[in-house]
Amino acid sequence: MSSPVTHAARVHAGLRAFIKATKLAFPGDAFLQGEARNNLRAGFIEHKHYSPTSTEALACVKHLEDLSTVLTTQVIQGQRQAENQDKFYLNIHDKIERGDNDSIKTAGKNTLAMGGGCCGGSGKK
Repeated sequence: MSSPVTHAARVHAGLRAFIKATKLAFPGDAFLQGEARNNLRAGFIEHKHYSPTSTEALACVKHLEDLSTVLTTQVIQGQRQAENQDKFYLNIHDKIERGDNDSIKTAGKNTLAMGGGCCGGSGKK
């Protein structure tokens, strides 16, 4: 079984990753960065009664790590362009996952050919 120090180090690394992810996803947006940190703080206060080695605490740390990953690889912030209110500037950085139109068009075709639904099932009972 892991020691509490290991759990504390994992929490600390998760916090650093989350703060770094908010800075990457919301550059120059102090309001959103502050709100993300306020929500993080509220979550820590809400779950402060968990034992560091409990499964609940480990699930919270895993959730924090997952949030950091999603913010880093999936979230793109858009800002209206000042000169044209109908266009947005998208903050697409090098860590955003990218796909091409061809992979998106063919993504669902294999499941339909196999009968549709998850894992080739028909989805009907």
